[in-house]
Amino acid sequence: MNRFVRLALSAFPNPFVRTTRVRYTLPRAGHLSAAVFDVVGRRIETLFNGVQDAGGHELVWDRRQATDGAYLIRLESGTNVRSVKVVAVTR
Repeated sequence: MNRFVRLALSAFPNPFVRTTRVRYTLPRAGHLSAAVFDVVGRRIETLFNGVQDAGGHELVWDRRQATDGAYLIRLESGTNVRSVKVVAVTR
């Protein structure tokens, strides 16, 4: 495997009303931490914290407890760290 392959991350839909799908690809199997943070850096929710196989995966964030606004979804696996900004809106 190419040693320069990195963790890939996207969220759809964005902006979103109730849920957004977080799609990511792990370059190799290992521990993954996925969490949602508000714009001042407070952890709002942990989406996943455990071991996953290499390849494509998907998580869903249901923001029932979060207000409208901007958030960062942060994934960390080994030395790979990626974040994506998502915006929660009211219809």
